[in-house]
Amino acid sequence: MCKRDLELQLCSCGDNSTKAIQNLYVEEIKALKRKETLQVFGWTLERYIGEEWIGADGLMYMPVDKLTDELTEDFFLEELNGNKCFDFEYIPGEGDNLIFELRWTFNRRGHLKKNAIGGFISFIFKDQEWTADCYNCFYDKTEFVQEGVLKVNVL
Repeated sequence: MCKRDLELQLCSCGDNSTKAIQNLYVEEIKALKRKETLQVFGWTLERYIGEEWIGADGLMYMPVDKLTDELTEDFFLEELNGNKCFDFEYIPGEGDNLIFELRWTFNRRGHLKKNAIGGFISFIFKDQEWTADCYNCFYDKTEFVQEGVLKVNVL
C-alpha cells in the first residue's frame, strides 16, 4: 500500500487580500532564493442554485487534470473524499462546486508577479462524493459560499 505523504488543508483565512496572503506566507517568501517564486493556490466553494441562461454564449475555459505535479485531480479526490479538509464547519450539499486555481505568485522580495492565464481544477459534490466536473458558466447558476487558501502539509 502506498504511504500517504501529503495532506490537503483548505484554510478560510477571512482576508484574501494580497497583503494578507503575503503576511501569511512571510517566512516562505523570505526563504526564496534568487529567481525562485512562491505559488499560492486558492479555492472557491459555490452552491448550485439551478439552471439559468445568462443571456450570452461564449467560450469556456475547461478544467485541467493537474495544477502541479503534486496537485492532481486524483490527489484532490482522495483528500476530499477521504479526509476532513476544511478548517470550518462544512457539510457538502448536493451540487456544491469546489474550484482550485493559482491566485498569487510572489518573488523573494514579496512582490506579486503577474500570473498568466492558468488552469483550474473543479469538483462537484454528487451522490455523497466529490467528482471531477464543472458547471457551464453560461447556463448553471451558483452562489458564493466561501473562499480561502490551499495548504498542503507534508506528513
